[in-house]
Amino acid sequence: MRRFLFAIGLTGFLTVFLAGLAQAGVFKIPEEGATAISIDVPDSWNPNVSDDSIDTASPDRAVFFWLTVEKEADVAAVKAEALKALTRNGLKIDLAGVKESTSAFAGIDSTEWVYSATDNGQPRTVKIRATALGNNRFIQLAQWGPQAAFDKHAAALTKIFASVKAVGK
Repeated sequence: MRRFLFAIGLTGFLTVFLAGLAQAGVFKIPEEGATAISIDVPDSWNPNVSDDSIDTASPDRAVFFWLTVEKEADVAAVKAEALKALTRNGLKIDLAGVKESTSAFAGIDSTEWVYSATDNGQPRTVKIRATALGNNRFIQLAQWGPQAAFDKHAAALTKIFASVKAVGK
C-alpha cells in the first residue's frame, strides 16, 4: 500500500512539476505605461525581457526575434531603426530585394518588410514589422534566420505572434 501511495504521490508531483516547466511566460512591454503589449513566449525559447523589449531564439537557436515598443515619427523610421540594429549585429541585408505587405498584427493594421540577407556568408531571411499604437508609439518586430528554420518553426512563431495583444489601448 505504501508503494502504491508513493507512486501516486510521485506521479502527482511529476505532473505538476512538468506542467510548470511547460508553461510559457506572458510578458508586458513596456512593463509600465498606458499602452503596452503583451506576448506569450514558451520558456524553451529562453526569452530575455527588458523594460521595453523582449528578445529570444528558437530552442535550436536557428530563428531569432525581438519585439519592442518604439517612439518614432512613422513606420519608415521604425523600419530604419531595425535595419540599423540588424546590420550592427553583422547581417548583410539586400535592401533592393525588399517585399512589403500589410496585414493585422495584435489586431492592428501593420506593415511588414521581408529581405534576403547573409550572416557569416550563410543565407538568411529578415522580417521587420511596424504596428502603430498611437502617439508616435509603434510595435517593432524583427525576425531573422534561415528560411528553412522559419518553415520548421512556423507553427510556434504563429502561436507566439498570435498571442501579442495591445494592453491599455
